Amino acid sequence: MSRKRPMPEQTVLMIVVGVTVALAIIVPWLGWSTAARFDESVPAPGAPGNVLSQWRATGWPAAATPWTIGYLVLIAALAGAVLFLVADRRRRPAPR
Repeated sequence: MSRKRPMPEQTVLMIVVGVTVALAIIVPWLGWSTAARFDESVPAPGAPGNVLSQWRATGWPAAATPWTIGYLVLIAALAGAVLFLVADRRRRPAPR
């Protein structure tokens, strides 16, 4: 029977940093895109990589803020559910 080795701390840190950077780009883009779809006065943000440059050029649209917060809450709820399920599975003894 083989035991799983724990992931090195550097690997976990790199995963956390990568996910954080991805969310910092994708979540504002999702909020802005959704606001642009429902409000004609909001310009479309373009590609996700262009969010920061367009933000500097045009400013953050106020209509995108509730959408962005909503996406953050949704992602946090999903992450919490996944963490809960993983922790719950680790606590239960394996059936024999």
